[in-house]
Order: sequence, then C-alpha cells, then structure tokens
Amino acid sequence: VGPRCHSLSLKNMQEYQFEPKSLLRSIMYIYLDMKCNKFIEATVQEQLYFNINLFKRAFKICTEKHILNENKLDDLKEFIANLEQTLTEITSTPQETVPDNFLDPLTCVPMKDPIKLLTSNVTIDRSTFEVIMLGDGVDPFNRSPLDETKIEDDKELKEEIENFYKSKKI
Repeated sequence: VGPRCHSLSLKNMQEYQFEPKSLLRSIMYIYLDMKCNKFIEATVQEQLYFNINLFKRAFKICTEKHILNENKLDDLKEFIANLEQTLTEITSTPQETVPDNFLDPLTCVPMKDPIKLLTSNVTIDRSTFEVIMLGDGVDPFNRSPLDETKIEDDKELKEEIENFYKSKKI
C-alpha cells in the first residue's frame, strides 16, 4: 500500500509465491489482533515509520478488492479511527514545552526511556537504539559498532523527564 505499490510487479508471482492480497490480509489481521490501546499508542508514536495515510489506503484497497469481509472491514475502520484519535492526542500535546535536552537528537521526539551510547557519550531514546540495531548497528555519531553492552540507562535524565511530565500533567 506504500507509495510505490503500483510500480511493484513480477512476471511470475506464483514462482516466487508472492500473493499481495494474501499478504495484505495477513498484515491487517495482525493489526486487528493487536488493537489494544497500548499497541495503538506505540504504533502512532513510532514516528519514523507510522503513516496514517497508509492505513487509510490499505482500508480502501481491502474494500475495493474484497480482501476482508464486512466484519473485518468494520473492525479495520474502527482501528483506523482509534489511530487517528491517538495521533490527534499526541500531536496536540505542545511539543515546544518539552526542554531540548529531553528530545532524541536523531528523531527530535521527546524521549521516554533515555539511554547513553557509551561509544559517543550521546543520549538517545531506547526505541531509536532498537531501530539502529535493526539496521546497521553502528553509532550514528561516530560510526563505531554498537551492541547491548555499549549502552547504559540514563537514569538521571529519565527521572528528570518523569518529574517534568508529572509537574506538567502531560
């Protein structure tokens, strides 16, 4: 359902066992099975990869191509509405009130679980570190190899962040 989905074509889809409709159905079933509020919030907060328009496009394709039955389409519509509501709540939180040292230097998103990269002595959010580890596993600040042994929790900053949010009731 991404921006280049129409340019994706294979001559022998069966040879590669590539079934886009089945793949989309399976992905939508996974999202629908994981539709609790905590998962929805985590999905929306993943600002590097989350795009509400992709969910809307998936809904449109599932409707037009009859990929999901009516009950599942209703569930998907509700799921997308919950995503939109959560997105509105998150984006309506005034970002300018968050001190700069609470922002992840790579994503510019407020940190929730700050960790220090021992290789560069820079603090980032744990979710950003996990994305780095899914990629090349290299410290983006000095290109040193990274692994779990080369990070430590920034407990002092985490406490400051928690106290800040408690005082602002955010």
